[in-house]
Amino acid sequence: MLVAFLSAGAIAAKATDERPLPNELGSIMFLMYHQIRSPERDYVRSSDNFRRDLENLYNRGYRLAHLNDVVDGHITTEAGRTPVVLTFDDAAYGQINKIISNGREIWDPECAVGIITEFARKHPDMNVAGTFYVNPFSNNMDRKNSVRWAAWMQEMVDLGFEFGNHTTTHPNLKKDTPTQEQVEKEVATLQSWVYRQLPNYKMRSMALPFGIYPEQTEWVTDGTYGGIAYHHDSLMKVGANPSVSPYAKNWNPLHIARVRAQDITADLPVSGYWIELLDKHPEMRFISDGNPNTITIPAKAQAQLKNNLGSKFKIIVR
Repeated sequence: MLVAFLSAGAIAAKATDERPLPNELGSIMFLMYHQIRSPERDYVRSSDNFRRDLENLYNRGYRLAHLNDVVDGHITTEAGRTPVVLTFDDAAYGQINKIISNGREIWDPECAVGIITEFARKHPDMNVAGTFYVNPFSNNMDRKNSVRWAAWMQEMVDLGFEFGNHTTTHPNLKKDTPTQEQVEKEVATLQSWVYRQLPNYKMRSMALPFGIYPEQTEWVTDGTYGGIAYHHDSLMKVGANPSVSPYAKNWNPLHIARVRAQDITADLPVSGYWIELLDKHPEMRFISDGNPNTITIPAKAQAQLKNNLGSKFKIIVR
């Protein structure tokens, strides 16, 4: 493993910067959203509060990151900032929609896509990113404009958004689809639907409905049904806590925890709780060094680093 140690002078120079020192073994939040609409309740975030979420994250030094980049360990977040991943389950109400304004079609300023792109227009360093887990034949998906989704999804990919698998009908993969064939049908049929909207677009991640795994995990990572094959590098749980760093020994991309996007309620482990906790304990938080080819970590955290990273990255210990 190639390891470099920062000199005392380099550390002193960095310590005078307003931004915190890098710690690329800190925690990363994968935030979980469902409906974006009013009134606010469990698994429903109002558009105003979603805007506030983005503002709050931005002001506290978070920047949107692409899920697949984080899974790959290719983190391009600027130095001194923390990557955060937005995920949206079900393609539910308020996530994706367009309206006519002054005779032209625009992203609905009250939907997730419209809110993210508008925020990034005002704050370009926030980036445009987010992964949408679709299941077009469940009761959760907003199908009012489904005939127009092919064009919308292509535009979203061009903007920088990603899509992931969430099955076709949102079943409990252990109880409702107990056999391998049933699970593969649910997953592959959704991949087939996405192919019809986005030819050759292979989704690399999957959000497990209800966070429940099938009898065998490999049934959702690799399979084929009806001539349609799929492969997922990562699986999203429902979870309630931030994820470990993709450079950590205990990182498992097939068991990625997510944090429900919600204000603090009786100290529940939701996003509001974790944002406050990570502010109080910044040593727990992933802080980027700004270079996707290096991994910078505190000396005391060396034992947490995966053993096989030296061939891909330059390891910097501070």
